[in-house]
Amino acid sequence: LGGDLMIDKFGRVKAVQISLFVTIAGVAIFTASDLIHLPFVGLFLWGLGMSNGFPMMISAMGDDLKWATPRVNMIISMVYLSSLTAGPALGAVGQVVGLYAAFGVPLIFLVIATFFTKSATPLKAN
Repeated sequence: LGGDLMIDKFGRVKAVQISLFVTIAGVAIFTASDLIHLPFVGLFLWGLGMSNGFPMMISAMGDDLKWATPRVNMIISMVYLSSLTAGPALGAVGQVVGLYAAFGVPLIFLVIATFFTKSATPLKAN
């Protein structure tokens, strides 16, 4: 949905940051849906941010040809592992604090990720 245009206009680091902020906004809106009644807007923003940010980080992991294969394999393995464990983990947290409050956990991790967006800086050619 325009990730390539974002990269061309802003560069990869800014595009990752924009995608991250869109994802954070989506999760926050979804989590606060009891107050603002816009869960589908939150889900749309959440998906839009992730659909742009994730491929850009895969691209960043592949910049260094020497380490591209193990880095890309590592991130794909972590994504598959998280897809298997995130649902039950959020469900368990949701049993204790409520389901919408449980979505604060990924929100915290997304905020922490904002400090690591510079890692998407393209490597300089040697």
